[in-house]
Amino acid sequence: VEEVELGVLVDRYVASRSKLKPNTLRNYETTKRLLVEHFGHDRRVRTIHAGHARDYREWLVGKYSPATVSREIKRARQYFEYAKDCRLVTENPFAKVKAGSQRNTKRKHFVGRDVIDRVLEACPDNNWRLVLVLARYVGLRIPSELERLTWSDIDWSGGRFTVRVPKKEHLDGHETRIVPIFPEVEPYLRRAFDEAPPG
Repeated sequence: VEEVELGVLVDRYVASRSKLKPNTLRNYETTKRLLVEHFGHDRRVRTIHAGHARDYREWLVGKYSPATVSREIKRARQYFEYAKDCRLVTENPFAKVKAGSQRNTKRKHFVGRDVIDRVLEACPDNNWRLVLVLARYVGLRIPSELERLTWSDIDWSGGRFTVRVPKKEHLDGHETRIVPIFPEVEPYLRRAFDEAPPG
């Protein structure tokens, strides 16, 4: 069995993935940082067994929310499954470690119109206001869906526009979605159009 250090394994796994989006890459780097912080960069992956994986989970539990723990265990499991496929380990030490739920209901909070109105008043310009209403009233993911929005996506007469969905572009038929131009959004959208430079 080839001797490979933990840091090298993670780098190798990331390099093996094609077309990684910036957010996904950042998430992988976070998992690498946590694994290396706990186990050490030069720890040979072959020496990490199921007991160590359980200890790692407990270490995470002492520092992070259940949703974060779940996410990190699932990613660690991915890395070691890759190591198993590459015959760097004979078994995945994270295979039986319970990940738990990635839901964090404590973070849910309804943001009422009164709060949004106060934030709109505090925005420095129309561009900031447009970002806010697109996120709050249309549900655009910021920044990924906002960054891909163009004026040609806007159907003024139909009162709707097309949103490109990078998160789901690998799923056939889910690359885009059509959303209405709500009354809460239209004035900011029209002002942005009027203020946009020619072309």
